Amino acid sequence: MRNLSLPALTAVLMSTAAGAQTAPVAVPYTVQTQPGARSGGGTVNDVALWVNPANPADSRLITADQNNGLFTYALDGGEVQGNTEGTSVSVDVLGGFPLAGGTNAALVLSANPTLTGLVPYVMDATADGGGLTRLSPTTAPLDQGVSYGTVRMARGADGTIQAFGGLAAGGLRQFALTPTDGGVTGTPVRDIPAGGVV
Repeated sequence: MRNLSLPALTAVLMSTAAGAQTAPVAVPYTVQTQPGARSGGGTVNDVALWVNPANPADSRLITADQNNGLFTYALDGGEVQGNTEGTSVSVDVLGGFPLAGGTNAALVLSANPTLTGLVPYVMDATADGGGLTRLSPTTAPLDQGVSYGTVRMARGADGTIQAFGGLAAGGLRQFALTPTDGGVTGTPVRDIPAGGVV
């Protein structure tokens, strides 16, 4: 086997490394929202996208604003709705939540430090093309301890809907979401020690 000289080996290694790298690709945006404009910007912690099943062009971007609340935007970047009944540090959306009368809708959960818990909404596809409606109970959030860091939902293999919310003391709380007459209840399942959850 022929041995390569040091300069030749260096050239081979450099050309191999250069060939393995991909140049960055710029992806220009076509529209832009103005989240956080009410408080000078820079206050949006989390976003969720609700896809309108009847008309994807009427889908909505939901932003969690830590100083102002929840805001929904159309795909052209224009603000559709502002919910300012407290701040919001995280938001998630999950379709197919059963409601009274045999219907279902997309469930939206907001981690609300002002109300010290999770606040449930449904996305109403008929309200000006997509708006948030608060589910009962309207006077209290679902869980008094879950209002910090993050909130995420998942559907189990058996069809149950689980939610995970960050605790101010650290870790996550898992609970099952159950539809009630005009609202939703959250039943704690377990607390998961996980340190600080952002």
